[in-house]
Amino acid sequence: MVRRQDEGHPTTCCSLGRALRVKSDKEWYLKNQSRPGVQDPSLPDVRPPISTSIGSYVDSLTGSKRTKSAYGHAVNEFAAWNENLKNGNRKKYVEKIDKAHLAKFFDFLVDDEPENCPFTAALKILRVNAFIRMILKLDSSKGPIKKSDFRRELKSGQHRLEIYTRDELKMLFEAMTSEGKLLFEVFLKTGVRKREVMFLEEDDLIVNTLAPGRVKRQIRCTNKPKLSFMTKNGKSRFLPIDRDLYVRSINRKKVSSSPSRTSVAKELIARLPI
Repeated sequence: MVRRQDEGHPTTCCSLGRALRVKSDKEWYLKNQSRPGVQDPSLPDVRPPISTSIGSYVDSLTGSKRTKSAYGHAVNEFAAWNENLKNGNRKKYVEKIDKAHLAKFFDFLVDDEPENCPFTAALKILRVNAFIRMILKLDSSKGPIKKSDFRRELKSGQHRLEIYTRDELKMLFEAMTSEGKLLFEVFLKTGVRKREVMFLEEDDLIVNTLAPGRVKRQIRCTNKPKLSFMTKNGKSRFLPIDRDLYVRSINRKKVSSSPSRTSVAKELIARLPI
């Protein structure tokens, strides 16, 4: 007669070898149960598989559509590659993904059908590492790999920027219209991004009085759902702007009769080679 297994109890061992393995696994667990991610081998595994974790991760992504798409594409590409591996190499849970596994994924991205350049492949690895950090709730500097592990590949994709001299900038500004000069001064003096300027509104030019004689002027870069605009990481940021540039920007917005989506800034930026 076969005895019915009671619900909640570990599976009955049908051989001595199996019983000894269960005993050994349980002993290891009791010694290492304080370590993060360690599961009791005698209980059913309730950890979600990688595919389920990726689904929840992609749904939780914030920021611009381009950023969400890039991170979502990288982790889904990793999941598809991982699923096609043979059972011995396939990872089922996020905490099982290690540096060696990500190195194999990098080789696949560069050498196999995707044929990514090393720079693009390294970026995808870092995005998968960000997914692992979020699922396992690790600190920002933690994860199977570090950015320094792909320093050479990341440098290979960096192009040396052309830096203008003061004389060249003077000649550039002298040849511009007043609108173009104002636009480029905002780029040069604040560090605001191209699309952030395109969706800049009058309310984003902020001035606060900190104390008598002390004034703080800033540009606010924030999400604008009504205009289908999201910042790079989905968060707002504030950039300092000097008094003269602030006043000129306010005056420019006041005399502009066009809606914000068809502002002079948008029209000028659309013609820029950047």
